[in-house]
Amino acid sequence: MSSDRTVEHEIEVPGTPEQVWQAIATGQGITAWFVPTKVEERAGGLMELDFGPGVGTASGTVTVWEPPTRFVHLGSGAAGHPVAYEWHVEARSGGTCVVRLVASGFVSDADWQAEYDSTAEGWKLFLNNLRLYLVHFAGQRCASMLVQQLSELAADDHGGCSRARSGCPRRRQWDSRSACQTRRRCAGASNASSRGS
Repeated sequence: MSSDRTVEHEIEVPGTPEQVWQAIATGQGITAWFVPTKVEERAGGLMELDFGPGVGTASGTVTVWEPPTRFVHLGSGAAGHPVAYEWHVEARSGGTCVVRLVASGFVSDADWQAEYDSTAEGWKLFLNNLRLYLVHFAGQRCASMLVQQLSELAADDHGGCSRARSGCPRRRQWDSRSACQTRRRCAGASNASSRGS
């Protein structure tokens, strides 16, 4: 049983290496575009990601801390087997950076195939969330809310969600066919309309 399979993704995002580092390697930054996260910002520090009820928390250890270019943390995969997540930030011209994520340690075994596939596909979505966060909300604090029940709302009824009340122009459009597990409301979202975003 070999553990040499990796998942690799790369995305270009706006910002300096320091701004991108804040988004990918700090609890506040990761919470803004992924899940609520705590990070002890040092090699050997603990990391905790909160995936909510039914999934729980995932703990890991920061193994490399080299601001603002390289961050590695170790987590657990299937049956507790270690999986490493290595982040690289490389500055590009024009005020952008390339973020490269390499997840490694996936066992070459049929039991691991679903985890490998979901990691490969899932990070595409979440890295796009990172890009959108850096485009529209860089540096802003966010709060997460877990929606645990589907609703039969009409497409134009936001059910009194805080985004609809705040006038946020980026509020999620709801309809009776869609289900959203999490919604985020960024501090300052009500200011987005004054910025013309």
